[in-house]
Amino acid sequence: MNSMPGDRGEFMRLREAAAGAIGSNFDAGRHEIASAFIADDGRTFTGINIKAVIGRASVCAEATALGSALIAGARSFSAAAVFILMPNGRTGPLLQLVSPCGPCRELISDYAPTARIYIDTGGNVTAIAIGDLLPHKYTQS
Repeated sequence: MNSMPGDRGEFMRLREAAAGAIGSNFDAGRHEIASAFIADDGRTFTGINIKAVIGRASVCAEATALGSALIAGARSFSAAAVFILMPNGRTGPLLQLVSPCGPCRELISDYAPTARIYIDTGGNVTAIAIGDLLPHKYTQS
């Protein structure tokens, strides 16, 4: 895995944006995940997961954030992170960094191929290239 230069301020900006998105929208079993993307022009876009009774109809937080960004005209991104809100932390709600799922790795690779993706590597926050999370990506060549 090749770590990329990340920065604490950037990570905290992503975390705060995701916390704002999920904080008022949290609904156990329905809306527990939030993502945040920073566009190259500096704007931040967030999304939450939308869980459906039929799993295939569910939509991940990364997809809703990227959809909002694309509608707003953003086409390139510098950084992204995904978080889950754990409501029963020892001292209250806990926002935990998680890695994007497989389909979202594909989506990020297609729409934000140069973004730094923040992940938890054994208790450390690391910024990596999406290609490190999705080696040997399928392409339509």
